[in-house]
Amino acid sequence: MRSTTRRLERWSTGDVALDAILHGGLPRGLATLLVGPSGSGKSLLAHQLTRAAGPVAAYASTLPAPLAAQAVCCAEPRPRYLDLGRPLRAEGGAAAARMLLAAVGESPDLLVVDSAEWLSAADWSEVLAAVWERELVLVATARATSPELLDAAALVLALETPAHGLPRRLRVVKHLGAEAAPDDHPLRLGPLGIRLDAGASGALTVATAPVSALGARILSAFRTARSATAAELAALLGHGLETVETTLDTLAVSGYLVADTDQQGQSVYRLVR
Repeated sequence: MRSTTRRLERWSTGDVALDAILHGGLPRGLATLLVGPSGSGKSLLAHQLTRAAGPVAAYASTLPAPLAAQAVCCAEPRPRYLDLGRPLRAEGGAAAARMLLAAVGESPDLLVVDSAEWLSAADWSEVLAAVWERELVLVATARATSPELLDAAALVLALETPAHGLPRRLRVVKHLGAEAAPDDHPLRLGPLGIRLDAGASGALTVATAPVSALGARILSAFRTARSATAAELAALLGHGLETVETTLDTLAVSGYLVADTDQQGQSVYRLVR
């Protein structure tokens, strides 16, 4: 049995700007809810998140055309695809919930439920308990949100349908345990993945590869520090210096960080701005 008290780990979305406004990425063991009207980009964002996870993701969909959805959702290697629509239409929500819980039991790194509006309060509670136990990343989409969905979600991201020729907009409306970014952010979803403009200048549009759990924690640390050395981050995060140095080098190569040299000859890292 896992302890009920543990450090909140985050999973990188694969975009440095989105990770920055989410304090390091999506929370593990808790629910992230994507809400918005039809056409706002909920499923597209969910697809791009599964692209970042690849074979360690499971994508559960209620769409009536599973093969088409699977082809759209990810490039190779594709995540596991679950057709929730068939048991949902044939036997009702209880059967679909059993399939979803079985997927949680197989411990993917990321579980996407598109959409979660059919889940009853009891089913939702059972799924959340299993996700917490397994420390998975759960992302659910919904157009109409029930109080149960909203109250139990640790992170709620609202998407807006774009006007013709304009990018979608994303807003953090709930961020449990952290300050939510108050602004609407332009969000572009396409073949290159997630591209989000964050900050007052809107200049940060770097598209990079996903990072490890330690990498996400290091990125989160730069929310309160303009720059830091490897030794400072190792002491802050409780990891070995060599492991932190290797992760910092990976983040620098991937485009998340840049390194300067101080007067003592040490490498000092800061976020790409």
